[in-house]
Amino acid sequence: MRTLYFGKAINVALAEEMEKDSSVYIIGQDVGYGGVYGITKGLRKKFGEERVLDAPLSENLILGHAAGSALLGRRPVVEIQFSDFLSVGFPMITQLIASYRWRSGTGLPIVIRAPYGGGKNGGPFHSQCPESWFLNVPGLKIVIPSTPADAYGLLKTAIADPDPVLYLEHKKLYWEIKGEVPEQDDANAAIPFGKAAIRHYGHDCLIVSYGLTALMAEEAAKVLWEKNEISCAVLDLRTLMPLDEQEMIRFANSCGKVLIVHEAPKLWGPGAWLAQIVKEANHHVRVGILGSQYTPSPFSPPLEEFYLPNSEKIVQAVKDLLTWRKK
Repeated sequence: MRTLYFGKAINVALAEEMEKDSSVYIIGQDVGYGGVYGITKGLRKKFGEERVLDAPLSENLILGHAAGSALLGRRPVVEIQFSDFLSVGFPMITQLIASYRWRSGTGLPIVIRAPYGGGKNGGPFHSQCPESWFLNVPGLKIVIPSTPADAYGLLKTAIADPDPVLYLEHKKLYWEIKGEVPEQDDANAAIPFGKAAIRHYGHDCLIVSYGLTALMAEEAAKVLWEKNEISCAVLDLRTLMPLDEQEMIRFANSCGKVLIVHEAPKLWGPGAWLAQIVKEANHHVRVGILGSQYTPSPFSPPLEEFYLPNSEKIVQAVKDLLTWRKK
C-alpha cells in the first residue's frame, strides 16, 4: 500500500492506465500544465502532447472529439474544468454519447471527469452538483468516489469500461484527504461498479451517502455514538448508476430508519429516488433526506455554510428522524 492524496490517486491511476494501454489519452482545457486542480500534472511530460491534449474553450468540441476518437478505437479521458460546464456539453453527452450503443450496437469507451461541489466559495458557476441532471439519461454510468483508494480503483474500472462513464470528483477532496491506495500490481485494485461500501456499522439508523458527504456521515456517526450512544451505519454508494440497491435495502431493513445525505439540493435531488427505492422494498422503513438549500450556491462564506450540509446537520437530522412521531 502507498499513502496518497485523493488528487494524486487520480493522477497515478491515469498514468498507470496510459502506460498499460496506448489508446488511452487525456483531452481537456489546460490539462497540459495540470489543469485547474493539478490532477494531470506531469502527464504531458511523460506521455507527450498527443496523449495529453489541450483543447479550446468548448465543452461540446471536447466531447465531440472524444466521441469520434472512441469510434476509431481510442479510449479518451475527458477533463471538464468544472462540472457546472457539463451543461454546455449536455447535447453531446445526452443525445450522442449516452445512447450510442442503444442506437448502433457500438459502445463509446469515454470517461468524463469533472470536479463538483461547493465549500470553496466558488459561487453559482463553480459549485454545482450535477448528478441529478444525468440520472435520467439511460446509457451513462455515474461514479462519485469519496476516498483515495476508491478514486484510484473506480477510475481504473471506468477507463476499462466499454461504455461512457461520468466520473465526478469533489474538489474539496483533492488535496485535503489522504489515504492508503493499492500498489499497481494489486489484482484487487480496480473496484467494480454497483458495489457500495459500508463505512461504519450500526443498528439505530442507516445513513446513505456518496462523495464528500459520505465522509461527513462517517464523522457524524462517530459523534452520535460518542455523545448520544446512537448507533448509525454509514453506506457509501460510490456509484449511483449502477446502484447497489440490494445492500442499501438490506441495511435499511435492518435499521428501520434511513437518512439519505447528498450535497445536491434536497428538492428534486437523488435522495427522492433513493428514498422511493427503500420505501418500495419496505414501506415500514422511515426515511429522511438532507441536502443543500434549493437556491444557487452562494459566494459568501457564511451563506455557503448555511446552504451546504455538514456533519453537525447530519447529527441533528438523525436525532430528528429517531424522535419523529406521526401526528
